[in-house]
Amino acid sequence: CGTLYTVVSGDGCFAIAENAKITLAQLQALNPDLNCDTLGVGDGVCLFLPCQTSYVVQSGDWCAKIQDEQQVSADLLSSLNPGLDCNTIFAGQRLCVAAPTVPPTSTSTPPPPGPTSPPLPTYDCAYEIPIAVGDTCFNLATEFNLQLSQFTSLNSHLNCDSLAPGEVACAAPSCGSRYHVRRCLIRSLTVR
Repeated sequence: CGTLYTVVSGDGCFAIAENAKITLAQLQALNPDLNCDTLGVGDGVCLFLPCQTSYVVQSGDWCAKIQDEQQVSADLLSSLNPGLDCNTIFAGQRLCVAAPTVPPTSTSTPPPPGPTSPPLPTYDCAYEIPIAVGDTCFNLATEFNLQLSQFTSLNSHLNCDSLAPGEVACAAPSCGSRYHVRRCLIRSLTVR
């Protein structure tokens, strides 16, 4: 609601609408739950929707003229002025001709929560290393004397296009039954 009126003793819906220079139909459209028979002192009555620009109807005005002069479509004029009846507008009536501009809400999304602990490989690995900033699959494979295909096979859980610091990579497999003994030998691995 743009303007909220507080009912005082002696008020009635017609008088409130007349004083606000709106029609009774507009008052009722703005307040669909309003019961004019049980209007009580202290009740809040919406008189206007939020409005950036209002226009006071002049003698001789009609809706099409106002729409043209104020550069507002018939649909927008109707939606900004609930209950508006263009056949009964009157001089002094206040109409909203422009809705308030709402500043854009922030569209930034919070960064995704970081892992509480680095994801652990789901395979047997004899030597695990944490991924550091700037690491690539190719550099890690080279550092541990592996072919890139061997490294990616050992680390199928990693996305080589976007390694993230804190992820864990396997530099050498354990000697489980899935591997040939030759591949289990760890030669001159240096601890990072």
